[in-house]
Formats: sequence, structure tokens, C-alpha cells
Amino acid sequence: MSRSTSFKKPSRARQSGTLPSSGDMMDLEGAAFENMDTIVRKHIKEPVKVFGVEADVEIACRFLQHNDQPDARYLANTLFSAGLDQFPKCPRLHLLRAHYIATYELLPFDDIWHSLEAAKAMKPAFDTRFSIFFEECAMEQQRRQEDLLASTLNVAGYAEFNSMEADAQRYHLETIIAIKALWQYMRNEKQASASLPFLLERIEKNRNMSIILYKKILSKYPRSKQTLRRYSNFLLRATDDTEQAKKLLGRAEEIENDEARYNSLAVANDRREDEEAMESIGPRVTVYAPGEEPRMEKSATMSDDDDIAVGEDAGGRARRRRRESIGRDAIEGEIGGGMQRKISFAHPAMYPIPQEQSQPEMQQPEVVRKKAGSVVPSSVSSQREARQQRFLKEAITRRLRAPIVRFHFIMNLGLFALIAILSVGFALGIIAYENITSALDEAYARCRPRVTAMRVNKAVRELQSTVNRLLPTNDVESTYQTMLVAMSSIVQGICQPILLPVLQKYHLNDPASIVMTVYRGSTATFELYNPFTLGQALSDRADNIMGADMSTIVESTDARFFMDNLITINQAYDATSTEGITNFLSAISANQMSMIGLLVALPVACILLVYVVYRPMIENVYNKQVLVLSLLSGVSRKYVNEMIEGFEIECENIMEELDESRASAKLAGSVNSSLPPDSLMSRHAPKKQLKQVAICFLLFAAPGSLMFVPALQQTNFATQAAQTIKGLSDISFEIASSTAMAVEIAANDSTAFLPHYPSLWTKFFQENYQNDLANLVSGNGANQPSIFSFPSVQSALKIGNMCFRSNGICDSADRVYNASFGFTEALVTGPYLDLASTWLEGLQQFTALSNEAQTFSSPYLSLIRAINDDLVDGAKDLNDFIVKDITSKTNQARAFSILAFTISVAVFALSYLLVNRRLIISFHGQMSSCLWLVFSLPPEIMTALPDLKRFVESGGALLPGHTQG
Repeated sequence: MSRSTSFKKPSRARQSGTLPSSGDMMDLEGAAFENMDTIVRKHIKEPVKVFGVEADVEIACRFLQHNDQPDARYLANTLFSAGLDQFPKCPRLHLLRAHYIATYELLPFDDIWHSLEAAKAMKPAFDTRFSIFFEECAMEQQRRQEDLLASTLNVAGYAEFNSMEADAQRYHLETIIAIKALWQYMRNEKQASASLPFLLERIEKNRNMSIILYKKILSKYPRSKQTLRRYSNFLLRATDDTEQAKKLLGRAEEIENDEARYNSLAVANDRREDEEAMESIGPRVTVYAPGEEPRMEKSATMSDDDDIAVGEDAGGRARRRRRESIGRDAIEGEIGGGMQRKISFAHPAMYPIPQEQSQPEMQQPEVVRKKAGSVVPSSVSSQREARQQRFLKEAITRRLRAPIVRFHFIMNLGLFALIAILSVGFALGIIAYENITSALDEAYARCRPRVTAMRVNKAVRELQSTVNRLLPTNDVESTYQTMLVAMSSIVQGICQPILLPVLQKYHLNDPASIVMTVYRGSTATFELYNPFTLGQALSDRADNIMGADMSTIVESTDARFFMDNLITINQAYDATSTEGITNFLSAISANQMSMIGLLVALPVACILLVYVVYRPMIENVYNKQVLVLSLLSGVSRKYVNEMIEGFEIECENIMEELDESRASAKLAGSVNSSLPPDSLMSRHAPKKQLKQVAICFLLFAAPGSLMFVPALQQTNFATQAAQTIKGLSDISFEIASSTAMAVEIAANDSTAFLPHYPSLWTKFFQENYQNDLANLVSGNGANQPSIFSFPSVQSALKIGNMCFRSNGICDSADRVYNASFGFTEALVTGPYLDLASTWLEGLQQFTALSNEAQTFSSPYLSLIRAINDDLVDGAKDLNDFIVKDITSKTNQARAFSILAFTISVAVFALSYLLVNRRLIISFHGQMSSCLWLVFSLPPEIMTALPDLKRFVESGGALLPGHTQG
């Protein structure tokens, strides 16, 4: 028998209900396979075992501890439903479900009570009953708080929600008013075009604020149907985000349908409870008298005052009234059947919980969910056209915003250059102040080696003359020791700790160009020194002299080193002194010229930015706005009027929902008014924007430029003061040199100098001293101020009352005075200029003596020798006073510069946030408003405007009146 055609028998053979004849084996085979197909296609519904034991259900839901998102809560609810389907008689599982619902808000609170009642009905163990009792107490306490709640929010949250919603509505209304004003502007052909930026910017500003507030409300209250609908309506009317508007409106309808289903099930549940209660009591028959009509009697359990039933609280009354407010017609089917199990219903946020299969006879109230249809009338006929519209809009947006992006980059680059100029200028000013306070004092220290060298040379000659008994003294050894102490204070107090480090710092690697005569025994040789090595040699030989015996000084080669090289030592440090002052002036001058350049560059850069960068961009953006909106000039006046009337109606509807307050009254005035005043709109015109930018740069450049003024003034003053300090060093050197030469004249050592050489050098230094002192006192024009221009120096110059000696030996107890030649304590503690005049007079008297009278016994030489150290150390004190005055003024100038820099930076930051950044935002917002207005037009309007159609289809490339490039 062939089986090749067994599955292809005619349908009548397969549909026959009787067996075929015994001879027709093919029909028999076909019927057999027909029955097999029926068996295969039959599905036997058997429960699926998801969990092994009851505890696995709770373990599977523990992920809620770390994730309580809506999807996670829905999954947990599904798991509990599956667990209850598998273990319907487990009280512990019902208790856990109630706990999770209360903790993570999986379902409404009514489901908690249903779960707890189901758990109690199963007669659980004592510990489970105690847990149920504890959970019931917690739920009851939470339910009692409903009389303090408004809707599902507490009082504070309800007030917050109302406040946030009112703010969103106000900005929503302001956005609609701004859009209506733009259409009014387009209708009024005589309106000035300068008001266009204000209208566009106001639309974008209010629109962004509305979106922010609506999103904020929905983030905290995502199930507010009213907010969802208002936000959806706002997106439809004020933006082009129709997809989001559809989603929001569909979400609101879904929430509304879920709540309707929930309330219907709640009413059905309450009716079933009432029916069960009536059946348990038994039927009650009411007999009416003839002519008496049935009437509703007031329940004896209700209070006359507040309509609260005896035994129920305010929360129970609120729930009862809410259920009673839902009409009985919300239930489309009648639920009957005597004593049935209580219906469980889902929270609106969740899907309905599947019913237990063990109760197939239970009927569910049928609730019809409304199907959300299309909520947005689309202007395109297909998704392809919608994608094309989005592509064109993105292309136009990129093309229109490309110049704004380039301008933003150039603007940031220019602003960075401005702040860099300001910062570099501030840094140069601080460096200049530091140079003035530190380098100026060091410049004077570089002038002191020549003075100190001559003082040491004079001290060595006096020691040698004392040993040779040329000085008038009765006690040679005592006089010699006194002179050693004075020489030690110079060498070990000034030369070694102060001057040698300065020479090492600046002249260590200088070439050896100073030729010195050195005796090695009786042989004279020449050696080369640089300023540092010479200073070290002088210090070492002075130490050798002070450490040697008094009798050996006459033939000492160390003493002869000073005597034979007096003029060389005198001239060796002239170059270093001049170099110290010159380097200081060079550094200050370079810094000063740099600050002058930056002072000029700062306002020039501001002017260039305003007129080369900002002005063309502001005009370009404005012209593009005018050109884009000029494409809509062909829109019919009827359509414009219809748009304005539609927005007016919408404004009135929103105003009805707002509370009557000052804000709403102000908005009501805006609704009823036409365009804003021209004075207000002109503030956002291109000229006003350019004026604001110019004012910001002016406020930035003014304190920035003032920052350089005190630094330049102080550097100029320090440059002039450096000349005064140089003059003070010169007279100090001339005093020391003249005194040393006068001592050489008195020593009359023919082996060291040719005859009359000391006298010539003395006259030379004397004449230079007189000239330098006159310049120092009276000043040398604009290059060198008078020493009296420094306040702290005037007291020392005119009054005195101080000791000018560096070691402070001015007291008569420590110093020997001799009034016979005019050397008194009053002289050394008096005014410095009187002391200098006395010294000059004594030197002139000494040089006027005959050669025979020019000895150490001369009272004039004794006087100038006695006050020489006072004058030299006094010059150092005067320099310290000058540096102190300059430092005080420098600190004041530094404080002013820091203040000006701080103000300028603050103005820069504020102007960037309030003007520059807002300017970029306004540019983007104005362009976005233009494009929104273009793409909000219906297709038939856009088709009727050929220029607008070409502009859109070309992706913004064809803009009439706009020059590309």
C-alpha cells in the first residue's frame, strides 16, 4: 500500500464523521492522520513552576533595594503575582507582598489591605499574625494622614505643585503673547524693523523657560494629567516637536484610562462588599403606608455636622465620597453570584494583575480602554516627507548658524587676547614693583665697594703712620689698637658680609683687567684681577695686617699693596658702580616700555573687536532675520488674522485658569494690548546691542588702563630716584677718596707717589664733591630729583638728632671728642648737611696750608679724619631712607594696581555672562524663532510663496537679497 498520497486526501474524506469501508484503506489512513493532527494541535494548560519554594519569590524581588525605577517595580509586581499563582495558600508570601507594596509603592494601598486580609484568612502562625498586625497598624496610621493631604500630595507638596504649575502657565502665556505679537508685527507693514530682534528673542526666552518648568514639574509629578496635556498643547503651539507632543498626550490619556479602570473596579468592589453584607444579615422588607412614597432615610451612623460615619475618619470619608462621585454607570456589567472572592485591582501605573486560574467563574468588570488616535494634525503626508522636512530644517539651521559659530570662536579668541594683555600687564607691573623695592637697594650696594676700599686704604695708611710716629699721640700702642678696631669694623662688618657676596654675584666671571703692583719680597710684579678677586685680595690682606704684629707693618708687603695701588684701587670699582645703576635703569626702562605698549594695545584691541568683529556680526544676524521673515510677506492677511485670533482665544483660556494676582493682571494687560512700545523693543535693536557691547568694553578697558598708570609713574619716579642714589654714592666716594688723599699728603711717602700727585687728586675729588652735592641738594632737572623731595630724609638733613656711624659710636662715653679742632658730639649728631659743610671747610683749609704744615698735626686734617666715617655711614642711612620712601609709595601703587586689575577682571566676567554670552544665545534664539515660524506654516501656505519654497528646498542656500561668501 502506497503512502505517498496519504496527507493529500480530499477534504470531504477528512471531514466525514463515519469510518470508511474496509476496502477503502486510503480513506481510513487519512482519517487516522486527521485525528493525530487534532491531538498535536491540542494545548493542555498546565501551571508553570517558576519558583522552587516560597522564599525564592522574595529573594527574586530584592533587586528593588538598588533599583526602584518603574520598570523594576513592574517586574517585581509580576514576580509576586506569579508566586501567588504558584503558592496561593502561603500567608507569608501575602505578607511579603503587602510589605513590598508599602515600601516601594508597587500598587495602591488598598492592595496592601487585600494582601493582609488574605494572609489572615489562611490562619497563619503566631509570628506571621504579629507581623500582619504590625503592618496593619502602620497602614492605618498612614491612612489617617489623608485628611492632611490634598489629592495624593501633602500640603507643602501641593502648594509647591500649584506654584510651579502657575509659573509654567505664566511663561506659557507669555510665549503665546510673544508669538501673537510677532504675527501682529507681520500684519503691520509700517512697523519698524528694529523691533524684530526683541520679538524673536522674547519668544525664544519664554519658550525655553516654559520647557524648563514643564520638565521640572513632570520630573517630580510624572502622573499629572493636567500638566501633561498643557505641556503637549504648548509643544504643539510654540514648538515644532510634534513627536514629543504626541507622546505626552498619549501618556495623559493612558493615565486617565488607567484611573478610570481603577475607580470602576473600586466601585465594583465596594458594591460587592455591600451585597455580601446584606446577604449575611438577611433580606429586609420595608412596608409603606397607602399613598406613602419611598424616601431615603438618613443613616443613623452619619453625623449631622460633618457627614462622617460613626467609626470612620476623615480619610475614610474622602475615599467614600470619591467612590460615590463615580457614577454607577461606570460599570458596564453587573457582578453577581452570591458570596464570591474579593476583586484585586492594579494601580494605574501598573498593568492589571492576572486573575487566579483557580477561580474561572469569577467575572471581571469589562472596562473599555480608549484607543489614542492621532493628536497632531500633521502637515506632511508621510514619514518620508517628515524626514525630508527635518533634514531641510537641520540644513538651514546649520547654514544660518555657521557664521554665529565662527563669530563665537573669534569672539572667544579676542576676549582671551584681551584678558591675556591685561594679565601680562598686571604681571609686568608686579615685577616692576618688585624690582623697585629690591633691586634699587642692591644697586646702591654695588656702588659701595669703591667707598669701602678707600676707607680701608686710609685705615692702613693711618696704622703705618702711627707706627712711624707721624701721628701726634702719647700712647702709640693704644692708638694703634683703636685704629685696628675701626678698621676691623669696616672689613669684618661691611666688606666681608655685605660687599663680597655682591661682587661674587655680579662679577665672579668678569675678565681680569685690573693691573695691580705686587711685591714678592723685594721684587715687584704685575698681577691681573677682576672686581671680585680684587675685593677678596683686599679683604685677605686687611685680615693679615690686623693679625700681624705692630712692628712688622712698616715693611709688610700687605700694607705696601694698599699704598702702591691707591689710585688703581680708587678707579677699579668706578665701572662696577656705574654698571649697577645702569642695569637697574635698563631693567626698569624695558619693563616700562613693555607696559606702555600694553597700555596702548588694550584700548586698541577693544576698539578693533567692537568695530571689526561685533558690529559686522550683529548687522549680519539682523539682516538675515529681516530677509527670512521677508519671505513671509506674501502670506494672506486673512491667515494672519486667523492666527492672531487663535492665539488671543488661547490666551484667554489660559488666563481663566490663572489666579487673579498682580502677575496675571499684568499678563492680562499684555494679552489685550497690541505690540510692545517702540521704546522697549528698540533696546534690542542692532544699534542698542552694539552700544551695550561698546559700554562693556569701555568699562573693562578703563580700569585696565588705569592699572598701568601707577606702575608707570612709580617706575619713572624710581628711575629718577636711582640718579639721586647714584649722586649720594658719588659724594660718599668723593668724601672717602679726598680724606684718603689728604692722609697721603700728610704721610708724605715719596715711595708710593710722585711729588704733588696726592694734592692733585685731592683737588679733583673736592671739585667733584662740590658739584655733586649741589646737584643732590637742588636736583638736576627732571632726571634727578632733589634729595629734599623724599620726606623721610628731610629730618636727617635739617634736624639730625641721630648717630650716622654704622656701629653707633656717637656717645661721649664710647667716643673721644676734641673741641680744640671742632670735633664735638653736637657736630656728629646734628644735621647731615652741616656735618658735610664742616668737612668740606676743613678739607679746603687743609689743602690751603703750605706743604710743611700739611701734616697729621694739622687740626683740619684731624677734623676731616674724625668725621669721615660719620659722613660715609650717614650716606648709607640716607639711601635707606630714600628706599623706604620709594617702597612705601610702591606699596600704595601696587595696591591700586591690584584693585584696578580686580575691577577689570570682574567687569570682564560680568560682561561676558551678561552681554557676550547672552548675545550668542540671543543670536541662536532669534534664528530658531525664525525657522520655527517658517516651518510652522501649512504646506498650502508655503506652496503659495515661491521664494520661501525655494529657500526651504535649497536648504537655506537660496536666500533672496543675501550675498553668499
